[in-house]
This record gives sequence, structure tokens and C-alpha cells, in this order.
Amino acid sequence: MRNIGLSSSVRLRRAALLGCSAGLGVALLVTPAQAQVPGAEEIAQKYEQFGGTGSLLGNPSGDVREVAGGAVRDYAGGAIYYSRPTGAHILYGDILADYRQLGGPGSDLGFPTNDESMTPGDTGRFSDFSAPDGAAIYWTPRRSWVVRGPMLAAYRTLGGPAAELGFPAAAATVDADGTVTQKFTGDNGAAEISWNPQRGFGTVPRGLAAGLADLSVPGVAGQLPGGTVNLPEGSVNLPDGKVRLPDGSIRLPDGSFQLSNGNVVLPDGSIKLPDGSITLPEGAVRLPDGSLRYANGLIRMPDGAFTLPEGAVQLPDGTVKMPDGSIVFPSGGVKMPDGSFKLPGMSAPSTDRAEGWFTKFKHNLGWWWLIALLAIAAAIIGLLALLVWAWRKFRGGNGSGRSDAAVGATKPVGDAKSLTAEAQSDTMRMTGGGLDGRGGGVDARGAASRATGAVGDAAAGTGNLRRKAGLAAAGAAGAGAVGVASLGRRSRMTTAPLTADPELDTMLRGLGDGAVLDITYGEALQGLSPVVVGTKLLVDENLSPRLAERLEAAGYDVAHARDIGLFGGDNRRALEQAKSSGRTLVTAERAYVPDLVAGASVPSVVLLHSADATVDDQVTVLKQALPRLNQLLSGGALAVLSEQRIQAWRLPSSRG
Repeated sequence: MRNIGLSSSVRLRRAALLGCSAGLGVALLVTPAQAQVPGAEEIAQKYEQFGGTGSLLGNPSGDVREVAGGAVRDYAGGAIYYSRPTGAHILYGDILADYRQLGGPGSDLGFPTNDESMTPGDTGRFSDFSAPDGAAIYWTPRRSWVVRGPMLAAYRTLGGPAAELGFPAAAATVDADGTVTQKFTGDNGAAEISWNPQRGFGTVPRGLAAGLADLSVPGVAGQLPGGTVNLPEGSVNLPDGKVRLPDGSIRLPDGSFQLSNGNVVLPDGSIKLPDGSITLPEGAVRLPDGSLRYANGLIRMPDGAFTLPEGAVQLPDGTVKMPDGSIVFPSGGVKMPDGSFKLPGMSAPSTDRAEGWFTKFKHNLGWWWLIALLAIAAAIIGLLALLVWAWRKFRGGNGSGRSDAAVGATKPVGDAKSLTAEAQSDTMRMTGGGLDGRGGGVDARGAASRATGAVGDAAAGTGNLRRKAGLAAAGAAGAGAVGVASLGRRSRMTTAPLTADPELDTMLRGLGDGAVLDITYGEALQGLSPVVVGTKLLVDENLSPRLAERLEAAGYDVAHARDIGLFGGDNRRALEQAKSSGRTLVTAERAYVPDLVAGASVPSVVLLHSADATVDDQVTVLKQALPRLNQLLSGGALAVLSEQRIQAWRLPSSRG
């Protein structure tokens, strides 16, 4: 009977285990499909078609996330946007930066409708967008500008950037009479297109206008082409292109509205507070398609247009008259039947943007976390003080009751010399302790040298002899301990990671016998002034042209890849161009490393290895590192500039 019971128990446990495994397998198969963001598959396909990690986009820097009306995924070198009407398209560089500054897909520009492309003649780049009146951003190596509505229709009719007008040179402006004007680079920057709903097109040079006589321009109901608005009665055009509405709000050029209380109503109807958080108007609900339903039943679409509830009427000036007689303005403000105005109030924070862990933590605990942090800091300081006291007690020895610093304060010069001898004695003790005598001796001799330097300082000073001798004592003893730690670190050098990036480490180990330079930025500046050196630079296309401009302004001989026609992420071509022009290639693309390991004749390369670095950060680290790297780069080297260290390897072709 016991055998039967045992067998039944085993079978029962096996069945439970199989059931749990099957349930876990089903969960693993089902959960990703349920959690996938619409458009993720299309974005992945576009990424692979563009070249994946080997393209200028580089590695993903986050997951696919939903945005109003679509989805987006960010990469080290750009982004891919997707919406169902437009598909998936790529943006990067200054065009991407300008697009996001103008509000991205939540603005009236909409989603990109093409991959960022070269202009005719390969002199610039452009991207088109799904704005109802037509919109595009044109880029040259110096600046990018939006061209839209009637300006865009006329510009392309007249030949675009390859014709007499050249590239856009400024944003479009709107005069008090509704005339839209935009400047272009042609005719030494004096070319322009102007458009007025009543008078039509005008151009500089004048002769170009004849080609626009029969041109029809796109438009939007309730809105004039080019982004100008049929203004509600009582609105005022301001000199800077803004418009003050009768409800007290100010319409900004990007289609958002600045309220009198400091809040901003975004084009999708949500409210941006001064601290950057996003809320919905009081009683409003975000619908699955990204539209916003107000408490009065009015629905605001992602493009800013309204869907009217039963009984409401769209007025010619763009406002909406509700069944109760109130008037709703484009800003969301309401003119009540008694003539008073009511600006949109705020509800709870929007769930459109997930809060970070720190924000949630702060909201849940208030500011008690700061008190806890201070308590932890106090405990750490107390522990360190205890360790210092124990160390001094141990160093004092035999109950003498005096620390080395105290002895030094009593006999400044003589005791500092004795501390030098003591540091040298420590060297012998470390050697006898089973460590590598040679490495330990070097570090300990360095400690003795530093202590001797402190003696010189003590002898030279008059008013601070005791203090300096005391510091020399602490420095000598501490340096001995540093020597031990340094020796242990060096004994592990062959297996320790070179950088914080395992994949990059694997590539770098192909360069052989380790880094010939491995220092901090502070160490790089010791003994050298951060002045301009003779190294000539070529900034890769995966870095902003603004980096080249900033280095050039600082006195460096620098060129940007886009200025000399390098596009498309062709690494070998970039290396050849840098080699032939005698320049060091500055890049953020680690894919160059295998080519450097295998190449028989390659240029020196500086790799900026930090995904979050701004142009200001990049300029700072280069100006600090280049003076120290000058000699290595002139002989053929790869330098890796991370957030903390400067490391350099000699390239195989430069070794004797």
C-alpha cells in the first residue's frame, strides 16, 4: 500500500509540474503579442531594410512606444515614426531635432511621409510631413527650416532648392493683413515668396511670379493655407507672429495656445503645465484614436479639428457654438452666454505619458525620502570616521596615543623625513607579504617620492610648516595603501573589462597588447594646457554638424562628413577619406573598430563612447583629450573617450 501511495504522489507532482510549465509556456507566447504596440512590426521591418545596427541609426535606445495617432522608436542616430496612413519613415540629425522641437507628431505637422532624403544635386536633405496643407523640413549643413502650405506649393513649382530660389533661409512670417512671406538663400539671401488670400503670389525676383499664376494651394476648413487662422472676431495679430484671442489666450506659431495662467494648451487639446507635466482639461477623456472628448461632448481630433456634438455649429471664424449658446475657442476656452470667459481647467495628470520610477516614488512618499537619504549619508560618514579612527589607532601602536599627523604637527621637517623612511619600510613589508615585489615597489617608491615632495613644501613654507608636515604624514601612509590596491588592480589587468561595453571590449582586444594610454580627464590636463593642437579632424556623419562648428570656432582644423559629400553610413569610404586627407576621424560608431583591427593602412580614430552625450559634452571631452592624444594620433591610434576615462591603442599598421 505504501508503494501505491508513493507512486500516486509522484505522478501528482509530475502532473502539477507539467501543468505549471505548460501555463508558463502559454504565458510567454501570448503576453508579447498582447503587449505589442501597433506599428512595432512595421518599424522593425523599416529598420532592417535601412541596414539595422550597421546603418547610421545604430542600436535602439528604447522600446517602441505609442504617440498620438501612431508609434515611434528611438535609436542612437535617429528615430523611426509610424502611423497607419503614412507608414514607417526615418528621421535623424537636425531635421529630427527641429521636428521634435515643433511638437513632433502631436503638432500640426503630422507624421513623416518619406524617409529623410537628399535634395536634387546632393546639397541638402529634406523630409515631407502629413500636414493637411502640406509641409516639409529642408536642411543644409548650416540650418533647417519648415516650408508649408502655399509656400511649399509655390517653392516646388519653381524648382525647389535646385533652382533660383535656393534653400529656405528663415521661417515664414504673417503680416497684419494675412500676407505670408518666407525668405530663401537665392539672390544672396534676398529671394522670397509671399502669398495673400486676396492678392495671390508675389516673388523676389519678380519674374518668378509668372510661373505661379495658375497655381492652386492646399487649405484646411477653418484655416487658411500656410498655417494662418481665420481668427475669431476681436483677435489681435502681435508683431512676433503670435495672435491674442478674445478669451485671453495667445496662439503660438506651433499651433499651441498660451493661457493667462501660464499653462499651454497643446494642439491635441491636452494641457502642459510650467513644470513640464501633461494633464487633460477638467472632465475630458482621451479616446483610443488619440482624440480628446471634452465634458461638453465636443471632440478634438489629434490634428486640432473638432467633431461636433448634436446641436453644435461650426462658425466661419473657427469657433464652435454649443447648444447652450456658449462659444468654444480653438484654445479650449469658452465664452459663456453671459459674456464671461472660462479657460480650460485641469483634471488629474494624463496617463498618456507614464511617470518614471523616481516621480512615482516621490509622489508616494512625499519628501520623506530626502530625510531617509540624509540618514543614510550620515551613517556612511559615521562609518568612515570610525574606520579612520581605527586606522590611526593601529598606526599609533603600543599605546602611544599619538597619530602620525599629530607627530608631524610637533616636528614638521624631521618627522616628515622619518615618514619618508617609514613609507619605504612599508614597501619592504609589502614585498615580503607575498605581493608582486616589482609592482609594489614602484607604487611605494611613488609614495615615498610624494612624501619627500611634502618635506620640500614644509621647508619652503613659513606660517604653515606644521600643517604641511601633518599632511605629508597622512599622504605617505595613505599612498602605501594605495600602492597595495593599485598592485592588486594591475595583477588583474589582463582579465578586467576594458570599457563598460562588453561588445566593444571584444573588438578592442583584437588590438593586442592592451591600451598604451589609460587616464582620467583630470590626469590628462596635468602638465598640459587645453590648447588647440595640430591634429586635423574629420567629424563623422553620425555626429551633429554643430560639433564641427564648435570645434572650428575653438581654432581646430575640422571638416564634417556632410560638407564633403559623405552620406549613407559607408564606413570604409569615411576611413579612406580621413586617411587621404591626413585627418583623424571623430565618430560615435563603434563598428569602425573591426576595420581598424584588420586594416593595413587606416587613419587614427577618436571614438566618443557615450550614448547620452550632448554636443556641449562632446566638445568638452575633445578639448580636454586632444592635447594629450596629439602624439599618439599622429602615429596611428584608436582613442576611446568614455564618460570617465581616456584610453588609446596603437593601430596594427603603426607598430614597429
